[in-house]
Amino acid sequence: MRQKGFTLVEIILTIVVIGILFSVSSIVLRQGLDSYSHISNRGSNLQTTRYAMERMVRELALVGDTNDTNIQNIQSDRITYVDADSNTTNFNFTDGVLYRGTDPLLRNVTAVTFTGFKDTGATTTAGTQVRRVRIQLSTLPPGQTAPLNLRTDIFIRNYMYENFRQ
Repeated sequence: MRQKGFTLVEIILTIVVIGILFSVSSIVLRQGLDSYSHISNRGSNLQTTRYAMERMVRELALVGDTNDTNIQNIQSDRITYVDADSNTTNFNFTDGVLYRGTDPLLRNVTAVTFTGFKDTGATTTAGTQVRRVRIQLSTLPPGQTAPLNLRTDIFIRNYMYENFRQ
């Protein structure tokens, strides 16, 4: 007479097959979660980096009134200017941090380059001759392998049409 049920071998074999399926699916699931985390962190880094870049663009675009708001000095890692409120301030890069004056603006920065251009397009470090500023910014947050590089050119608003005056 046959009894209904499973043998010990069938139960063990079923447990082994289910274990293999779960381990394979957990590897795939883990890779998906790691990818999501990486993309989420990269998006967050892009957002904070763009905020810092937009702030520099906004402030530097308004510099240039011939009375007293102008760029004082521009070097590869620093730009000093007088703002519309007649306050002298700067953006500078030191030890992986981009500062506005003494306040940190962006961390995990690997490189910042400020380049000044005359109205002829030639580069210059003389602040009073600067009509366009190029900012190149590179960040690499912890856990990331590829840097995020941003670049923008700022045309100083009050000087923009100087060449067209009669």
